[in-house]
This record gives sequence, structure tokens and C-alpha cells, in this order.
Amino acid sequence: MNAEQLILKGVKHRQYKGNLVLQLESLKKHFDGLLIHDSDIVVIEEENKEYIKVNDVNFDNAVPKEVIIEEEAPQSTGMTYAEAEELMKLGKLVKLPEWEGFWFRDNVKEEVLVLTKEGEILNTPWDICKESNDWVEAEATPEQLALLESYFDDLKTPKTPIEQIESVVTEETFDQIPELVEAGVQAGEKVLVDAVENVVEDPVADTQPEPVAETPVAEASKKRSTKKTEE
Repeated sequence: MNAEQLILKGVKHRQYKGNLVLQLESLKKHFDGLLIHDSDIVVIEEENKEYIKVNDVNFDNAVPKEVIIEEEAPQSTGMTYAEAEELMKLGKLVKLPEWEGFWFRDNVKEEVLVLTKEGEILNTPWDICKESNDWVEAEATPEQLALLESYFDDLKTPKTPIEQIESVVTEETFDQIPELVEAGVQAGEKVLVDAVENVVEDPVADTQPEPVAETPVAEASKKRSTKKTEE
């Protein structure tokens, strides 16, 4: 029997740690002959009730019982997801009571993100949790607050693309960019490199002759020439 059939039958249920769980007391009111292992039972302390995942119940020998479903006044233990979503749009943090992390909204990217109890920020909120009506406003710990501030600071920092220029590869280029050797690039080839100073010297400038300084030999020649004129 699947979860939808159990819910339609009136078995009490809720979301717990991202899973749909069935209240054990209610389950036994609706069925005889269930095979349930004690190790699969979860006690939710806030209710002091026992629950179990749907897939952990063996219905092979179960016999359905006729149960008169009593109308119960809806108990509001928190917010619906729609209400929680409105809070997130205002910059608030929300969670389900048993969570150590929370959900928040990135209004720039217009998406809901999860900060997990391990400190990871993920963009994969679980749709099944949106069915819960016990959402509460969350308060971040100092460590979690630092992660959030870092995340939103990164959004404010513009990402400047690195300009690239075409340069002729020289031996000095290989010293500065060893990856070119691994890529099999040969000296004299043209490649795109990040436009930073002194990455590649101007190959044209390298061919320009340097000014020739006067040598001692030239000086001596001048002196001999002068002396001969005087004689």
C-alpha cells in the first residue's frame, strides 16, 4: 500500500527530516497484522509520539480495519510553506522544527536556497517539505550568519572578466606559464594569455638594436687621430 492510499484512509502522518512518516498509533488503528521492527520506530519528542517511514512497514499480512474517522479541529503548529515563502522574500530565514539548518531566499537570483547543518549552501530544496504546515522562523547561529554574509557579499562583488590578448610564445613565456609546455605549445606560436604586465615581451622590441656605447678602443682611436693632426 502506498503513501497516498494510507493518507486517504486516514492514517495520521507528517514530514520528519525530509521524509513522510506515519504515526504508529494511528497505523495500528487501521490495520492488524502489520510487521514492524522496533529499530525502525522514531520518537518525535515534541509530540511524544512514535512514527515510522512508509517503506519500513511490511503490509504483506496486514488486514484493514473499519475505522470511524473523527473530525479534528485543525491544529496550527506553524506556518504553511506559502506563508514561509513570503517571509523569505522579506529576508527572513525559515525551517521545519527539527532542522538545524534553514531555507532562505536569494532575491537577486530569485531562488530559494538551503543552508544545511554542515554549513553548505545548496540550491536543491526538497519539494516534499513544502507540504508541511509547521514552518517556523529560524535564527542563524554566529557561524551560519557569517556564511550568509559571505554569500551575499560575493553577490555584490562584480565579476570582472579577465581580458586576454594574443601573444607570441617565447622561452620566457614557458617560464611564466608552465601549462603551455604540458599543452604541447611550441615557441613562436601565437596563444591567448591573460592581459597582465610582463607576461610576454614585445617580440618586435627584442629585435631592435641597442645603442652602441663608445668603447675604450674608440676613445683611443680619437686620441691617436688628434695627436697626428697636431704634429
